Amino acid sequence: MEKNNIETSRNSRANQVEIWYCGGCKAVHLGVGETRVSFDRQRFSEFATMVAEIHYDSFENIGVFDLLNIANEIDVESTGERRSN
Repeated sequence: MEKNNIETSRNSRANQVEIWYCGGCKAVHLGVGETRVSFDRQRFSEFATMVAEIHYDSFENIGVFDLLNIANEIDVESTGERRSN
């Protein structure tokens, strides 16, 4: 069973999301705090598609240069070094 932890807030470790695939029950489990949800393959695919659509819809009005600046800010936060474009 492999878990991937995704921090949902930069300021609070209490808001942690866990997601993992369980080979025993063949389900993807999603945990947020004390709440757990299990998805079969079809439901997880639908959920992942909705998440991707929500995520990419938020970039609808952002230009390419804005995205490059966001990528640079992420690099600086994670590595301390600015990406060269």
